[in-house]
Amino acid sequence: MVGDRANDMLAAARHAIPGVGALWGYGSEDELTAAGATVLCSSPDDLVNTVQDLIRV
Repeated sequence: MVGDRANDMLAAARHAIPGVGALWGYGSEDELTAAGATVLCSSPDDLVNTVQDLIRV
């Protein structure tokens, strides 16, 4: 799940899926990390590679 606020990361954890913190949104790095983001993504351009890294088996 990709999101920019703590609630997004908490929802991802609740459903046992990785939470990708979008640093270009409203939430801060500290907020997303504290909420349990699996990984942080600094820009939309980085999103594809970040998600591909998460789903590699």
